Parts: sequence; C-alpha cells; structure tokens
Amino acid sequence: PKIINQYQLYREIDAKGLNKPHRIGVYQDKRGKKTLAKVWYGKEKDFDYYALLNEALMSKILSQVGKKKTNLVHIPRYVLSQDTGNTFVLMTEYIPHAKEVRTLSCERQKELYINALKYLAGISSSLKKSEIQTVPRRTGKDFLFLYPFLLGIAFLRRPANALSLIRGIFPVVYACVYASKHFLPGLVHRDLHTHNMLLAQKK
Repeated sequence: PKIINQYQLYREIDAKGLNKPHRIGVYQDKRGKKTLAKVWYGKEKDFDYYALLNEALMSKILSQVGKKKTNLVHIPRYVLSQDTGNTFVLMTEYIPHAKEVRTLSCERQKELYINALKYLAGISSSLKKSEIQTVPRRTGKDFLFLYPFLLGIAFLRRPANALSLIRGIFPVVYACVYASKHFLPGLVHRDLHTHNMLLAQKK
C-alpha cells in the first residue's frame, strides 16, 4: 500500500531477492521518521500469514522486554500491526546505514552471534507469565521427532555430503536426548544466522 496510517511509501525493497514471502518497503512520516514494513496479501490465511502474525506478537513483546537489558544487541522496535482481512502489515523500526554481519570476518561473525545468544538468554528471565504462554514451547523431543524429516531433505538436496550427514546423526540424537532430560526454558530464535543480523552504527 502507498499509505499505512501516517506513513507514506518511501521505497519498496525487492523481497524476492531476499527470499522472503512478504512485500517489504520503507515508509516515512511527515517528520521524516522511517519505518520498515512487511506486508502479507492473500484471500486465505496461509502459513506466511500466521508466520508474520507470530512475528508481530513477538516483536511487540520483545520491544518492551529487550530495551531494558543491554545496548549491545538491539531488536528493531515494534511500531504497529494491522489486519484488514486480505492484508496484514507489520511495521518495525528502520535501521539505516547497517552492515550485514555475514560480510564481516569469521571471528567477528562468531563474536556477534554469541552476543545475540547471550542476549536472548538474558531477556528470557524478564518475560511475564502471560508473555511466556504466547511463545511456542520446543524441547529436545520435538527436534528428535523432526530430525528424520530434515535429514531426509538434506540427503535429497546434498547427496555429495551424505557421509558428513551420517557422521552427524549420533551427535544430533545425543544432543536432543540430553536437552530433553536437562531442559531449561528460554527464548530461542529458530532462524538466527548471520544473514539476518545487522551491525548498526552507535546511536
């Protein structure tokens, strides 16, 4: 859409190039404040709709909890979300002039990735009971159930890596069983990797 509340479309981002299912654009209000919008279109609510709906819910919660914990890691602030039936919009803070973490050295990538994991572990204890109930719970048993399907897909897509995949079966199964017996509840970003992390300039 050209206009969302008080924000006008500033520029559209090529979501296909980013392998994203939603339309993405940068919007700007009359004061020049920019936001990032993800937009879902459809006649029937599908997986992509509910994925964006869940992202909006978590964005709203983490915007409140995360800002109190550290200035080393920053989750883009929730701005608004709206559902008009055939369209769902999530707007978050726009982070300008940021570098993709994946373009940095391996050591720097590792450092920033570990910082993000520590950040998630730190804010887990700050969630209210009502907020915890909105977060899907996953344990080692869930991953153990899912693993054969993921392994099968990996064999089909990467047959040249079959030996490495076979060698990895025992460590993965052992880790899942261990996690089931020593489960510690905490936030886990299931798509956390250096391709969706940015290194922003200090404010």
